[in-house]
Amino acid sequence: MDDLLKEEAQQLMKKNGNVKGEALRTQVEYVRSRKGEDGLKKVLKKMEETGYSLEVEKLKYQHWYPEALDALFILTAKKVFNWGDEDIFDMGKFAPRQSFIVKLSAQYLFSIKNLIKVAPMIWKKHYDFGKLRAELNEEDRKINVVVEDYKIHPVMCKFFEGYFVSVFKFCTKSEKIEIEETKCAFKEDSNHEYVLRW
Repeated sequence: MDDLLKEEAQQLMKKNGNVKGEALRTQVEYVRSRKGEDGLKKVLKKMEETGYSLEVEKLKYQHWYPEALDALFILTAKKVFNWGDEDIFDMGKFAPRQSFIVKLSAQYLFSIKNLIKVAPMIWKKHYDFGKLRAELNEEDRKINVVVEDYKIHPVMCKFFEGYFVSVFKFCTKSEKIEIEETKCAFKEDSNHEYVLRW
């Protein structure tokens, strides 16, 4: 038994805030696509050892689940497969392509200006806490994304980097999008701030 992971799980479960079941489902599908059914079973078994389980077959898209469970699943996969930041970034990139909510919002993703307007709404459809706002600087080909009141676990910082890159790729059609987290709530800043350039 991994005592450190169990301790992290206990700390995580004290955090408030929920996420839609489809977010958990996309993480499950990522592990399944990379490591197969056996890999997924390993993650779920390890998670169970922490005292918290995820019943994949009972996940419902539009139901609310603790966001802590989402972060714990990602942390457990990271531990089981010895994944690094690049893998978590890749998991984040994978999520929007599987997301029912993002697909429903696809009509807004043809223009960066439209996406900037609807980004806070897309966040609210995924999470019942925190806020997201985005500002566009067209001249410098730059977007600032600010995530407020979200402090679940640092592993989510890399996940969000990948997620935002994937969503903004829909709009810019650019193959080269750079992202940097310039502020982090885990590093004495009040919010998370990401700068995307293309």
